[in-house]
Amino acid sequence: MEPDKIEDQVVEALRNNDCAAAGKLLREGASLAEVLLKVSGDDNGELGKRLVDALATNMQGDLDTPENGGQTPLQLARDLNHTETVELLSRFTGKTPLDYAREQGHPEIIKMLEDAATKNRGRPAPEKFDV
Repeated sequence: MEPDKIEDQVVEALRNNDCAAAGKLLREGASLAEVLLKVSGDDNGELGKRLVDALATNMQGDLDTPENGGQTPLQLARDLNHTETVELLSRFTGKTPLDYAREQGHPEIIKMLEDAATKNRGRPAPEKFDV
């Protein structure tokens, strides 16, 4: 049975490793936030990797633009604890959750992220990922 929602079609394209088709559907108006929600249950993170690949190779849009829920794709992936997608989107956008906290003036979150990075990695939090 053919998926009827455009977001379901994106997920199906990702499952078939057809990043070009997924990118085309995203350009045609599929909600990136809804697609992220749908792929967040992918245990091994493969669909998230394919989604980021589709975005990187096929999208012209700005991944920093909030969608209907007011969150950017990176913020939504962070909230879903989809770590692989957060890392890949951070590399693609050039921004980390720490960058967003700084931009939005959240000193407690900035301190928490810096402390966590220092504690978990034994080194200062990165300003940005190398692309």
